[in-house]
Amino acid sequence: MPLRTTAILITAAAATSVALLAGCGGSASEATTSTATSTTAVRKAAPRAASRPACLPSCANADLRGVTLSLSSLARLDFSGADLSDARLTPAFLRDTNFTGANLSRALVVDGQFQMVNFEGANLTGATFGGMLGLGVNFTDANLTDAMFIRVLAGKVNFTGANLTGARLRDTTFTSSTFSNTTCPDGSVTNTGCWPR
Repeated sequence: MPLRTTAILITAAAATSVALLAGCGGSASEATTSTATSTTAVRKAAPRAASRPACLPSCANADLRGVTLSLSSLARLDFSGADLSDARLTPAFLRDTNFTGANLSRALVVDGQFQMVNFEGANLTGATFGGMLGLGVNFTDANLTDAMFIRVLAGKVNFTGANLTGARLRDTTFTSSTFSNTTCPDGSVTNTGCWPR
């Protein structure tokens, strides 16, 4: 079930420090360290102020650093090229939403769903996804270095050319997903997958 608050997300992460999924390396001690890091990332991702951007529904190339988007739906909105670093999207109901080339470094995306969402070429370094259900998510050529996926269930995810170096998963499953020239969390490059099927 989706997480209902950031506090629940933080508590859950701390309580299950060795529950990261296997694959692409990582020991129990590393899992504990990464979970502590994820808790810090969640806290750091929280912005200082909430706002509703005036640029909606098209925020292409907009400066939205640290913004909170607490809309009931972010469907069919355009954030291509936008700077959403340190942003907080919660609840995050994303459908046909365009984040192509956007900067979502250290962003917090929790408590919702993503369907046919395009993160192609996006900077998702240190971003945290939590309590999300998804289908048809495009991470082609995205930078997911040190990203966290907590309680995410998603199908038909495209990781072609994506960089997942240092990425961590907990209670997360990706099904029927595409891997091609994908850099796994341990730095290896694969065309078949980074995690056990």
